[in-house]
Amino acid sequence: MTIRQAEVWSRLAQAFGAWYRFDFPAAYQELEKAVADLSRFGPLAPWPWADQFLAQLPPRQEALQKLAELATQHQQNLKPASLGAGLPLVFNHLAAAERALAYQQWGIAILLIYATLERFIDLCLWVEFGLDDENPDYSRVSVDDKQFHQVGRFFHGRQYRPQTLAGPLGLSLGAQLLATLKPEWLPPESLPRIKGLMSVRNRCEFEHGLCPKPPTREDVERNLRLVKEILVLAKALGLELVDLEKQLEPYRFPAF
Repeated sequence: MTIRQAEVWSRLAQAFGAWYRFDFPAAYQELEKAVADLSRFGPLAPWPWADQFLAQLPPRQEALQKLAELATQHQQNLKPASLGAGLPLVFNHLAAAERALAYQQWGIAILLIYATLERFIDLCLWVEFGLDDENPDYSRVSVDDKQFHQVGRFFHGRQYRPQTLAGPLGLSLGAQLLATLKPEWLPPESLPRIKGLMSVRNRCEFEHGLCPKPPTREDVERNLRLVKEILVLAKALGLELVDLEKQLEPYRFPAF
């Protein structure tokens, strides 16, 4: 390996390392530099791996550019104006969960799956109703209390305690509210399975309890399927599973 090749590999490692850490602006900058170096120096050597690898990068560049722009907007207290504008954040977390599964990091994968669903619900409630997840103004929505609590009882079963709309929107309250207001976006029949995801997450090594119950591969795979099914079923997205997989591909790291 030449010094130039080593420099390019180092830059690629920095780019995807920053992406892995969710530092989207840094990842985008480093990937842009790596692509420029590959395009410039790859044909001169030639590097046998360069063309095949370079062909995988443009979709990742585009995905990273969207993520970097969203990160910049977030720093300016700006939120996505549409589902389409915010979905890159959802897709990126879902792809990160797939990576954690591949790395056999079951606990991290469960946290990322949970965070994927939470982001999707937050995005829906923001775009459709203007509800900020950290400081929601519930006066923006008109909720049928009877239906809201009926959904809550279906969600939590005998453990349900009627709650008022107050405070930040976590996954539990957000899912109950979205399933009440927009059941075509979050089908109520998915709620018991979401409760199962919450239970696995709450018992994992990163969350509650003195002695953890780490999730298994089966837990991760089951809940990964759940979140993908919810995204496919959301009529607002108009996605079928094959299209979802295509949407996810640019957020998956390329094969080296």
